[in-house]
Amino acid sequence: MTQPILEIRNLTHYFGGLRAVHNFNTRIMPGEIRGL
Repeated sequence: MTQPILEIRNLTHYFGGLRAVHNFNTRIMPGEIRGL
């Protein structure tokens, strides 16, 4: 099995008192292209 080049687990981010991202998970495998 190929290993991910980037793996994010349980990311939560706040801007001041605003929770902008909660419990975000993703894996980026070699050759994949992603955009947000």
